[in-house]
Amino acid sequence: ASVATLALAYSRQVLPPTLMGSGYLTPRTERRPVKACTWVSAKWAGRAPVNASLIRVSFGGAGMDKITELSDDDLLRLAQEELRAVLGITAQPCFTRLFRWPQAMPQYEPGHLERLAGIDARLEGYPNLALAGNAYRGVGLADCVQSGEQAADRLMTYFATHGGAARHSA
Repeated sequence: ASVATLALAYSRQVLPPTLMGSGYLTPRTERRPVKACTWVSAKWAGRAPVNASLIRVSFGGAGMDKITELSDDDLLRLAQEELRAVLGITAQPCFTRLFRWPQAMPQYEPGHLERLAGIDARLEGYPNLALAGNAYRGVGLADCVQSGEQAADRLMTYFATHGGAARHSA
């Protein structure tokens, strides 16, 4: 599925003091244009200056791909309408940056876990091969980082026990 994310930076003093937590996901039943909203600077330190907050608004996903094709101005307008309606943010952002990710989010089909079990079984015969990414066990950033770390651990273990040589007979 295609997604677009819009980062909006605000001075902390223009944001509601009740802005707690790290964001929200919008249930599909709400039929709102925004899929999710994350207070990036609250989730991860160093993403914005001390006196600023960075908010990321996400659009698109399964069955909602077309919204990602709207103009930059239209997506900004929709994001600001969402932030005003849901969070009470009426100020203009001091910075925005839009990212579009066409066909970037995998949609797991029924049987996905069984498919992964089959892939894992086949990988046992190739200990110097590791797979990582959002197509396997989660599309979120934390899932992808964990996937990469596990792949790196697998390869480091293999090469540590095989003298660094990339040898394997098929």
